[in-house]
Amino acid sequence: MENHKTVYDYKTVRVKREAEAMLTDAYEALGWETTGTTMADATLNRVNVTFKRARRTAGRAALLRMQERMDGVLAEIQKLQDAKRRAGTPSAVLIGIAGTLTFGGGLSMVLRLSGTGFLIGGIALCLAGAAVALAAYPLYRLIQKKRLAALDPRLDDAFERLSALCEE
Repeated sequence: MENHKTVYDYKTVRVKREAEAMLTDAYEALGWETTGTTMADATLNRVNVTFKRARRTAGRAALLRMQERMDGVLAEIQKLQDAKRRAGTPSAVLIGIAGTLTFGGGLSMVLRLSGTGFLIGGIALCLAGAAVALAAYPLYRLIQKKRLAALDPRLDDAFERLSALCEE
């Protein structure tokens, strides 16, 4: 009777917590077995997932090529999800800053300059700045809606490609 020991390949992947289940499913489809999950560098939103797979696996070269493609699709999904989360934020921040600066300029006119014309102009500038700052949120929602409409089909396509790779 021969004594066969199984030699394993080990891999640790650092991933955001919300992507852990997707990563685990994808790697298990490639023959990896999850051995553990730990917190990554004392951050609350990232984890280290550790996998092992028997080194002597049939079609190992094909699995490695497929894993490379799968890693690319997983990175693309993460990038698209991050873009969804940030959609519209830079525009809204810039609009809010412009409104706040306009409001501050009007307030400075009212407080520092004398004369009825400066008072009326300063009040008008304050009102305009407040209106622009208050419009930042509705504009953010509008911009976000447009960007999400553009990102959702790309994200669905990436999930379909990941699913196809897992089925292979």
